[in-house]
Amino acid sequence: MSSKKDFLIGKFVKKDYNDELETILENKQFSEDEKNILLNILYKIENSYKDYESVKINVETVEEFIKNLIRIIKKDCEKIVFIEPSNEKKDLLKHNRYIVNKQEKEIRCYPIEREILYCVAKIGNKPQIVKDKYFLLNKTLTDVINNGKCADIAETIRDFNGFSWTTIKSEIEYIECNNIYQILRILVGYKFLNKWVNNKYYILDYFELLKANLTENYGKQNANRLIQIISDLSILIEKKYNTEYNNVLKCYKEEIEQQIIETQNMEEFIESKTAMKKELADKIGEIDEILNNKKRMKEEFIKRNNEASDNEKIFNIQILRNRMTKERGECLEELEKINNLLNPKKFIQYKKELIKNKKTLEFALYENSNEKLGSMLIELQKNFLECFKIRIKEIENKNDIINLFYEFRYYGKIPFDKNRNINQIQKLKNNIEEIYELLIEKAIDLKAINTFTNSSKVRTKIIKNIFMTRVINLTDLYIEVIKEEEKVYINLYDEDMLDNKYEIDMQDVTNTKQLGIKFNKKIKVFI
Repeated sequence: MSSKKDFLIGKFVKKDYNDELETILENKQFSEDEKNILLNILYKIENSYKDYESVKINVETVEEFIKNLIRIIKKDCEKIVFIEPSNEKKDLLKHNRYIVNKQEKEIRCYPIEREILYCVAKIGNKPQIVKDKYFLLNKTLTDVINNGKCADIAETIRDFNGFSWTTIKSEIEYIECNNIYQILRILVGYKFLNKWVNNKYYILDYFELLKANLTENYGKQNANRLIQIISDLSILIEKKYNTEYNNVLKCYKEEIEQQIIETQNMEEFIESKTAMKKELADKIGEIDEILNNKKRMKEEFIKRNNEASDNEKIFNIQILRNRMTKERGECLEELEKINNLLNPKKFIQYKKELIKNKKTLEFALYENSNEKLGSMLIELQKNFLECFKIRIKEIENKNDIINLFYEFRYYGKIPFDKNRNINQIQKLKNNIEEIYELLIEKAIDLKAINTFTNSSKVRTKIIKNIFMTRVINLTDLYIEVIKEEEKVYINLYDEDMLDNKYEIDMQDVTNTKQLGIKFNKKIKVFI
């Protein structure tokens, strides 16, 4: 009875979403083809999301997911231009797969559904989600998290079609950003990341909250190491994809080196800052006088318009008043910074910050940055695996350990680069094998999985093959251990259907009879 009720509710929910999107699209200047493809994307998400949710475990509900997409289309997207590959308009894209113009609320891309979904996600990104006080990271980490989130959204129809789960690495934008985002999703959860990327209250420092979350769950040492690696990786990733960023870094370095030189002569530094302080105070006083005097305001309006080009003309007094109020606020902020620098304790902190930023820039300008990027991605995986061990140790019930099997299976299939998944990286083989063993033994302790054999070592060799499969529901898996001549194999079944056959390495096993294996019998993996 309950399943029939759920089915009817599902039908009403689906109809409501389609009706809501159709209503929004009626008020947009989209062509019929553009409207139809957006509705088709929604249909595909509804069909594939159950598998997406089953495979990844730690994701938002389909209702939350679709509501967010509809919100973006309604609020942030006014124009979509489809470029056919054979069309002469393809030159509009130049060397890009798409163009997303947030200011004009416009998307230009090929009429490929996964690309359109990615672009819709991208146009909904907030331009900055990391505070300015985090030098360089305010841009680089913002880009990593935003790009990772877009890849995560596009995955729903890129890798899932309602029947199977596949990953075509060449279709993933910013593969390293996706790697980092998925690792953080597993460690801190999708709810935290969603709040971060959709942060409405800029006063909240989500980078600091991330540190606190990681520290609470995985200890200070692991948290600090993760934060440092992700921070450094974000800079290297920005360099890889942003060809102009190296020049930006060099300019920053020149500025900071000059600022360090200025702090070396304390007397001259105080004299310079005191003079700047006086100039700012005079400017604030002048702005206040103009704002409080109608005659002076009119004179300022005429003066600025006489000096401005046609494109820079001010149309009325209120616009000038708003502009001058903003200028006053900027002067006050600058004045507060100078007052802080004239405070001995804060001056010492300022010098330390300059030296720290200089070291960050020296790292960022490292010549072999792509090579460094690869080695640091390996370090990120190793640190993640240490944190995952803690997750395993803290599990206390059957359902939670099964969920960890799903999460670790998904983790292993995250693309590391354009050619390999994480579980194919040779340098991580021993670390991953250790997790297999810990997961399987913990599942045995919690009576969540069949034992198959008396030997924990052989048990790992048998059961670890379930991490290789792309069967959606791991709980539907059966294993049959068979002997063929001198070799041992397992047949992995998705219920009654043979999914794959794997050879088991038994070279270090002297007597298979003592292992207690039931050969030629299909046994359910999860109890």
